[in-house]
Amino acid sequence: MARALYAGEEHPDIGDYLLNLANCYHHTGDLGQAGRCYRQALGIAEQMFGPDHPTTSIILSGLACLERDL
Repeated sequence: MARALYAGEEHPDIGDYLLNLANCYHHTGDLGQAGRCYRQALGIAEQMFGPDHPTTSIILSGLACLERDL
């Protein structure tokens, strides 16, 4: 990811990309890869925004749906 090299692995944009990837993997049935992307995006969101931020909540919702589908 060129953006990761430029912005750094913990940049909020990288978290957004990971969330989008997680959603794609989830919808195509690659649940293991979806979980990895959701968890990495969650780590970035919690670090950058904190646990009560709407972005963090969206990622947690995605993780909850993934757990339901496992």
